[in-house]
Amino acid sequence: MSGIRYNFNPEQLNLLDTTSVINSRKLDDKFAFEVGIYAGLEYKISEKLTAQYGIRYSYFNRLV
Repeated sequence: MSGIRYNFNPEQLNLLDTTSVINSRKLDDKFAFEVGIYAGLEYKISEKLTAQYGIRYSYFNRLV
């Protein structure tokens, strides 16, 4: 099981010239959390051949 917290920090939106219809502004910071669980098995088919397989569940949630 693992968990990761993400911080997204967008930059400032700046105008290239004064005739633009878009206003300059700082975009809001965003945060998210991801949780993952993995279960795996290994099966020896023969002396030279082994199979590895598993299942993973991952959940990504934007916090605010």
